[in-house]
Amino acid sequence: MAVLPNISGLIARYRAEGAKVGRDGTLIEWPDEVGSNHLYVPTRHNYVTRSRRAFAGKDVLDFEGSGLTSTLSWGPEATVLVVASFNDRPDHSFYAQDVRVVGAGPTGVFLIGGHRGARPTPIFRLDGEAVGTSFTSGYRVHSFVLGSTPVFRTNGTANTLTGAVTGLTLDEFSLGGPGFHASVAEVIVYERALDASELDQIESYLEGEYGFSDPVPTAVIAASSQSPAPAEVVTLDGTGSTGSSLTYSWNILYPTTGTLSSTTGTSTDFEARNGVYYAELTVEDLFGQQAQAVTGVDVQDVPYVLPPEIEIFEAVSNLIVSSRLILAD
Repeated sequence: MAVLPNISGLIARYRAEGAKVGRDGTLIEWPDEVGSNHLYVPTRHNYVTRSRRAFAGKDVLDFEGSGLTSTLSWGPEATVLVVASFNDRPDHSFYAQDVRVVGAGPTGVFLIGGHRGARPTPIFRLDGEAVGTSFTSGYRVHSFVLGSTPVFRTNGTANTLTGAVTGLTLDEFSLGGPGFHASVAEVIVYERALDASELDQIESYLEGEYGFSDPVPTAVIAASSQSPAPAEVVTLDGTGSTGSSLTYSWNILYPTTGTLSSTTGTSTDFEARNGVYYAELTVEDLFGQQAQAVTGVDVQDVPYVLPPEIEIFEAVSNLIVSSRLILAD
């Protein structure tokens, strides 16, 4: 059974199956599995309930206009990963689905789908006032990295960022609030900014744990010419391939003497010589799913053209004698 990758800085982990609920199914507390940073309902208005086996055979917490909060001591950097389906509700204020950092003085609060006060000016913000539009594609892994180089990824694909968090100590984490509508399966918090490779590992784990991912990628090769002349430069283009966060790998299968200008990137080229070439493209997405495509390029030698002929006719005593004169090339 796969386990969460052992990456340093983990300070809180919340899974819906571990939530404490009352007899009516409403949330009492969401325990932290790795520490004491429990998430709790800060007011008497509790509209958080647990749905059993609602997503990939696992529990989720359904938020209907409510939120949770926790006091965390995590310094100026943080990484939060959320497995959830965020439901954009146009009948609510924009900040109901907002992601931001707000604060005064040396400390701040990191909020997902919540707000503090009457529309405070955020220090850090994702997608401006339209962040909800990024949360309308069903269950996804949303990754938020706060620090000098902030990152917001959805299933490994980067989203728009505005602002930055520098010199601010975050001492509270808030999930949800008035107007917040979402179904959340898991939340993981790190006290530092994880790099891209670390995010890849955790997102890949969560994809396997919850049994969802982007569709299998497809590899497509477009050649600038399928029948080039000798010495012609042929460009192989892979931009027609589909998939999330693709990496590209090129290879000449035959002949073994074939040489590409580059073996990575969305395109490459080679100088054509006589004969048939077979080139292969392999694309791989964030979750390690691969696809291959192969194309053939038949390099045509300059064809041999017979020299012209001149036929000479001569009349001899009622006979016509014919002969051919071939002009040498």
